[in-house]
Amino acid sequence: DTPAVISQWSKTLSGQIAGNNLNVGDKVIARFFDANGEVAALRTEMTIGSSEQGDANQWSYDLAQKINTAHSDVRVGVKDEAGEISPVHGANSVFVKDGSTLKSVAISYEEQKAQVSETIAVSDLQYSKIEHGNVIVTFHVNTQGDVKFEAHVMNHHGAEKGYLKQDMNNVNQNVTMTLTDVTAGHHMLKYYATNKDGTLFAQDVLNLMLESDAADSSGPHDFIFPDSIASYKAGTVVLQPKNGKTYECKPFPYSGYCVQYSPTANQFEPGVGAHWREAWVLKN
Repeated sequence: DTPAVISQWSKTLSGQIAGNNLNVGDKVIARFFDANGEVAALRTEMTIGSSEQGDANQWSYDLAQKINTAHSDVRVGVKDEAGEISPVHGANSVFVKDGSTLKSVAISYEEQKAQVSETIAVSDLQYSKIEHGNVIVTFHVNTQGDVKFEAHVMNHHGAEKGYLKQDMNNVNQNVTMTLTDVTAGHHMLKYYATNKDGTLFAQDVLNLMLESDAADSSGPHDFIFPDSIASYKAGTVVLQPKNGKTYECKPFPYSGYCVQYSPTANQFEPGVGAHWREAWVLKN
């Protein structure tokens, strides 16, 4: 038996380089995301130059080649038995090395839309903190003409957390979506707008950085760390806003560590610092 090849490209991102047939002049964009949102330096755009290239299987191959040429920290294609990754005429995956912070890839388009008179503008995206796993998302939609609007919110694993489909005929209104079963971190709101002929004329990917409502999940606490740090003593309970957990300052002689903190010397910062367990006990 030949031993299994261990490739340096060990991790696969969520999402693929794949999508719809396109027309000459349309632009296709590969967008890469880590836990903090889009990594703009990796964004790769390609304009469709011929009707042959507009075929979904052809542009996915050409775009994969372009990404591989432009960026050394991702590799796009399909992996063979030897661990080699090569683009295919079809759906291509994105591979990264162990230790890469990238999480996902998404495809968006800027299509030639001279033939469409309808317009849409999406603005003022806002969202609540997470309460009992739910988040309320609001944004403003302004349409000219009769527009079918569809929006999905996904997490990094591609799981859908919210969905909306609505007819919007010359509207200027706020729209509300409820997300369910979400956890803190980066999510993507993808929206699509089509006219009554079924022509997709606008779409985009918007970033959401969801945060837990610390008060919702945490137990009772005396302070939010590091407020009033000079007064921390044995038995003081603090809420760590970075993770929504509460910590109790240990008894003397360890309690002296509880008041030792600065942003550049945070070894005793509860739940975060390298030596936090010497000063604190996790409550919940």
